[in-house]
Amino acid sequence: MNRFRSLHCFTLILAAAAAWAQGTRAGDTARAYRKSAPVASSPLNVRTLPKIDPKLSPVRNEIENMFEPAWMRAVGEPSSGLIGEMVPGKLIKEGARWPSVNDTRWTPGDPSLAVGPNHVVVTVNTRVAIYNKAGAQASNVDLATFFAGMSVAPVSVFDPRVTYDISTGRYYLIVLDQSGANATFPQGMSRMYLAVSRTSDPTGVWDRYWWDARYLPAGGGSRWMDYPALGFTNNAIILNGNMFQLVSPGGTGGVQFMVIPKSNVLAGTPAAASYVFFSNAFTAQGCDVIDSSTGYALSRQNSTTLQVFQLNNLITTPTISSVFVTVPSFSSPGAGALIPGGGRIDALDGRILSAQYRAGRIVASHGINSADPFQGRWYEVSITPSPFAATLLQSGNLTSSGFSCIMPAIHQNAFRDTAAVFTRCASTQNPQFAVAGRLNTDPAGQMTGPTILANSTTTTYTTSTGARWGDYFAVAVDPVDQCTFWGVAMMTNGTQWRTEVNSWTVSAPRTVGLNAVAPVNGGTSTTGTVTLSGTAQVGGTVVNLTSSNPTILTVPATVTIPEGSTSANYTINTTAIAPPNQNVTISASALGTSANTSVQVKWVTANVGPSSFTSNGFYPTGDLNALQAIDGVFLSVQKDPASVITNPVTFECTGTVPTTTPAAMTLRLNFRNRGAGAAQASISAWNWTTNSWVLLRRFNVTRTFITLDSVISGPTAFVNASGQVRMQVSVLPEVPSFEVRNDYDLVQWIVTQ
Repeated sequence: MNRFRSLHCFTLILAAAAAWAQGTRAGDTARAYRKSAPVASSPLNVRTLPKIDPKLSPVRNEIENMFEPAWMRAVGEPSSGLIGEMVPGKLIKEGARWPSVNDTRWTPGDPSLAVGPNHVVVTVNTRVAIYNKAGAQASNVDLATFFAGMSVAPVSVFDPRVTYDISTGRYYLIVLDQSGANATFPQGMSRMYLAVSRTSDPTGVWDRYWWDARYLPAGGGSRWMDYPALGFTNNAIILNGNMFQLVSPGGTGGVQFMVIPKSNVLAGTPAAASYVFFSNAFTAQGCDVIDSSTGYALSRQNSTTLQVFQLNNLITTPTISSVFVTVPSFSSPGAGALIPGGGRIDALDGRILSAQYRAGRIVASHGINSADPFQGRWYEVSITPSPFAATLLQSGNLTSSGFSCIMPAIHQNAFRDTAAVFTRCASTQNPQFAVAGRLNTDPAGQMTGPTILANSTTTTYTTSTGARWGDYFAVAVDPVDQCTFWGVAMMTNGTQWRTEVNSWTVSAPRTVGLNAVAPVNGGTSTTGTVTLSGTAQVGGTVVNLTSSNPTILTVPATVTIPEGSTSANYTINTTAIAPPNQNVTISASALGTSANTSVQVKWVTANVGPSSFTSNGFYPTGDLNALQAIDGVFLSVQKDPASVITNPVTFECTGTVPTTTPAAMTLRLNFRNRGAGAAQASISAWNWTTNSWVLLRRFNVTRTFITLDSVISGPTAFVNASGQVRMQVSVLPEVPSFEVRNDYDLVQWIVTQ
């Protein structure tokens, strides 16, 4: 919010605060209405800033009292649950850091931050800067320029917020615009601007939108939106803010929600906004919800109660309900936290400053205590979606003996590590960028800290009641490893404010691994194991698997390591292969890390044909190919008709097998006799150890084509060091004048490894 905003606006804020303090719920109503025509959009590139021309239709349909009366219940007694305290120590491990945007002559800085795969986007009053994760700045643009060129140009933008949607790979950036009633805006003006990156690269093209953010009561007048929140579900973006009087009798107070379908803005097409106004609420912080179409927001109801909102039917007619959660009692901060020189910086009021949803839980934070030193308070609330219910799981205070801990922002990563950033200061300590953290296994309510990430220089940034500070900080989780936290906070440099980006971890980021796999016979299956260096995240860690040769070896596309576990098995399937053995690489990737393992797929059985043949006393017709395949082509041999056979006639084949130590070996011979008369034949194999032929079998030759398999016992003796094998077929006719005509269509050594 601009330090020079009109006295009229300041008076409205005081009036809203006074109304809030009363805590009344009498006559509470909720109204929903939907804009009937969308706002046009077109590309925005943060480097070239092309002109676009959105249009707005103000038509609305108001619906009174459409929601269940859950919020009408009387608030309960304070929770009797214990409040955890911050334990001194350093749990976190610091990472990258760099100075971000400096004083823009707006007070306070309102720093916000979003982290994508390769970039960090920072917004402040009133600039947006883009960095890579090493801190190199790619862009730094005034937000008025960023949204310039639209048919309704921004007048006075303020309160920016930015977030990253891991489910769609997009950045969302919002900023408000406001003007009181004047000749240009007789009913006053309040607009919500939204920019959506086209990809996960924020240095590329953005689509920009704007909507009327006013609330127009049925009785006339209007209210403007302040202190916005930015959240989303898997199908909608949810924006909301506090509503203050623009034109009498607009009234003061309440929260308005604006719902925009994701599908439109992701496609860069016109997008309508639906509205829900909730009269008796203040500073509801919307949450990012990536796994559901149900939206959530959280606000402070009074000094003992939180209010949790659930938004449904977001794409049609949004509905809202709420439940109350009692918490340990607290009081709101007072004038400001002491800093050196006797001055103070604003600790704000006790409103909820941040809220984040992950897998059925919301973590939230705000400031407490009415006198210096001030403290931060945080909560973890469990959500039951249907029937809607909320339960306080734990709460804790951010304290540091003798120091104030103000402006806390909180986030929980995928492993349920929790971290909070805040300002730590005292009359003897300039404002510091501080962080505390907890592991999911820590005692309930316990944070460890503070760890000081950065220090302000000597400062005169102060007033007697509290110079504007904040109004909010931000924490985000890196979408790559789902573990690393990134934060931005406001500090000072003399009389001016500045910001800094820091990253850190509470538990070590997980790395993926693959266990070694023993050689596997082709055509069989085996089991592999994927591992993590720590326990898997909430809902389990999905690991992507690939094979370098899927024709030989296949793996499932993904395997999930269950939540809390460190490993999971997966099935490896292989196909039978011909020699030689094949090495196939299995690759795994998850949480920004990868691993490989090599698996040897072995041939099991090889059918080896001859590499040469010789004959004695025969005339061959055909070639070697006929001895290598059953293809209907024969190699025929016959006796010289003029010769008389008195001794066996031999036919010999030589081959080379792919192993010198076969587990088993069989000789296969396809044979037929087309000559006249009868004869006996035998099959023998050469034993390289004894240097002799070993008879495998005898058989009678016939005119029928027969397949003869001869198993070789002790097969290693029949293979030499070069893998050579020899076979001999001998034919001995019963009479010397026997006509020999033999056909062969296949000779094989069937070798098992």
